[in-house]
Amino acid sequence: MDTNNYKSVSIDIETYEILAKIASHECRTVGGQIRWLIKQMPLLADLKPMSPSAPLRRKKKATAPRMSTSSKENYTSKILSTLCHRGDLERTGTSGRPYYYHITPRGIRSHNAVMARRAA
Repeated sequence: MDTNNYKSVSIDIETYEILAKIASHECRTVGGQIRWLIKQMPLLADLKPMSPSAPLRRKKKATAPRMSTSSKENYTSKILSTLCHRGDLERTGTSGRPYYYHITPRGIRSHNAVMARRAA
């Protein structure tokens, strides 16, 4: 160890255990905790203590926006209307909601083609 940059210090085991526990809790090494404690204390009357650093603001993880029930219904209705427009589905009945759909022969061919591509 370079004695120009580092010095060893002797402390009793009880004090070391307390210091190690605090350092671990604050995600520092024992040496880093001692340095931090010293920098927080005014050594002389004319020295001002360091102000505590501002807490780190962590970026929030990007999450997918939650869809409310109405947007889920809108999303589903868009898919169903697209499939009807393409001719894969056909809406049965015209009375009220919910609508009932059945798959057309074209929809069966589309489905079989997709399954064949997935299997390949």
